[in-house]
Amino acid sequence: MAKKETVAVTNVPDDANSATENGSETLSRSSNWRDEEIADYPDGGWRAWSVVLGTWCALVPTFGVMNVTGLLESWLSEHQLRDYSKASVSWIFSLWIFFLYVGGLQVGPIFDKHGLKVTMIPGTIGVVVLPRDPNARIQVDLRSLKEGVFVTTSLGVCMAEVGLMIVTIYLPSYAIAHGVRGSMSYNIISIFNAGSIVGRVLPGFLADYWGRFNVMFVTSYICIVLACGLWLNADQNEAAILSFAVLFGFWTGPVLSLTPVCVAQISATEDYGKRYGVTVCLIAVATLVTVPVAGEILKAQNEDYSGLVIFCGASYACCSLLLLLAKGLSVGWRPTKIF
Repeated sequence: MAKKETVAVTNVPDDANSATENGSETLSRSSNWRDEEIADYPDGGWRAWSVVLGTWCALVPTFGVMNVTGLLESWLSEHQLRDYSKASVSWIFSLWIFFLYVGGLQVGPIFDKHGLKVTMIPGTIGVVVLPRDPNARIQVDLRSLKEGVFVTTSLGVCMAEVGLMIVTIYLPSYAIAHGVRGSMSYNIISIFNAGSIVGRVLPGFLADYWGRFNVMFVTSYICIVLACGLWLNADQNEAAILSFAVLFGFWTGPVLSLTPVCVAQISATEDYGKRYGVTVCLIAVATLVTVPVAGEILKAQNEDYSGLVIFCGASYACCSLLLLLAKGLSVGWRPTKIF
């Protein structure tokens, strides 16, 4: 049965920082068509769950491959591309991730205009039934980059994605370089992804009660500790390396599961597609540049991974600070405020 639901948008307090004034109109804007049609989308039942199945089918060949890029990097570096540095090999994956994300810049406005039916590939099961604005224009919305809350949120999740990609791409080769031999050096990504499965589910439940930004901030902070504490000091300790894989997999889970929700929280429903498209485009540019940079750091240190690990931790530190700033600009600086 359809359920009447209010769109989650940022409530800007009277004493909020003036930097949010540019975005206040977007966050509070409401239209007649949305008020009339918001009750039409399913919440539960076969229609809603077919969305889950359909998106799963679409994500397996895309993000599924992204989750094993570390295996591909390690294999290519040891075999077909063994004469090339890891910095050079990493361009393959940074370009792949770039093209995976950058299309969202134009697909987002199409989604806002026509809904998901037009943007889904043929044969994918399930469609998202959300109200669409029949008067929406199919154009990239760069005005969102004038909003302090949106910019800090987008940059924050960009830095989280950078840290995640560093681990996903370089963890298997790190394991091999530090004495993890045989199939275990490749299975370490499976261990990482197993932890990530749980990490994408449980924090989502907590986010409904504690706030999406709060959960993202806490998990990002824990990732700093794991990278600069456990990973940096793991060295030849196989147990420490495996422990890092499963723990980091768990605590990075919200990077993929809560990023769209955080953007939705600061966006009006009819603008979500174009605004999220801008965010993923920024992620595309960030990973295109930073993944090879991580490889160059590794090359400059003669395959010493300490600089790369610190770079990963620094990425999550930037993420935490930017998300904290986004929350402060939106609802004030009280730590216990749910947001």
